Amino acid sequence: MPPYSVVSDVDRWKLTSPDIIIDVRGTTRWVGEMLHKVMERVRTPKNLKKAFGRALHRGMITEEEHDEYLALLSKRLADPRVADWFANDNRLMLERSVTIGGNGQKRPDRVVIETERRNHYCRLQVWRP
Repeated sequence: MPPYSVVSDVDRWKLTSPDIIIDVRGTTRWVGEMLHKVMERVRTPKNLKKAFGRALHRGMITEEEHDEYLALLSKRLADPRVADWFANDNRLMLERSVTIGGNGQKRPDRVVIETERRNHYCRLQVWRP
């Protein structure tokens, strides 16, 4: 074995930390990616404050952004149209592939399996800020 080796795999040097967003802070894409990372940790509205606190502690967001986006998502999760998606008794699977017709696949952000009168049904969610 030689005393050194050359690595030509450029992907090895890409930033892979789950808390690093590779985009310009404040752009629409950055906001979307940041909210996506925060929402990965939200099972119920009660988890929202803790998820944003984690993002603040890890340096993903500033205190001003923390307050702004926490208020925004608190309002959104209080909307009765989405309340069922965050119910305590739901089963939640994040970032799971779902097969659809033939060989097609989708990878929604959240797969929510709701329990309602002993019947189970599935709701696919894709977040769009």
